[in-house]
Amino acid sequence: MRSRLACFIVLWLWHSVSVADEPVCPSAKNQQQMTDCLVNLLQQEERKLRQLVDQLTLSAQAEDDSLNWSAPYKKARLLVASQSAWWKFRDLACQYESFEALSGRAYGDYLSRCQLRYTQKRYADLYWFWQNP
Repeated sequence: MRSRLACFIVLWLWHSVSVADEPVCPSAKNQQQMTDCLVNLLQQEERKLRQLVDQLTLSAQAEDDSLNWSAPYKKARLLVASQSAWWKFRDLACQYESFEALSGRAYGDYLSRCQLRYTQKRYADLYWFWQNP
């Protein structure tokens, strides 16, 4: 049992490090290209996430209507509220994670890269719910 746990921890740490080390915009040749690339990627991922949330919300509304839940327990309402809270959490968490670069020229890139990472993770989590209702 301990060896399985140790193996899991090692694999998880290796994956975490390897994902963090992957270049986000490998074709960027300078700071401006990196910034533009990160902003474009973030906008694409945010758009993709919003579309998924819209799909999940419609599905949840249909489910709520069919089950006739009482108002505070509506699945769609919970999804919308949790997503709103998640956006705030993501932005604050990334401000914290990027704080050390606040006075530097690359602060925006650190912030965008962090927001991109959180957005991709949120998309993957919600996509799982979409695939496994």
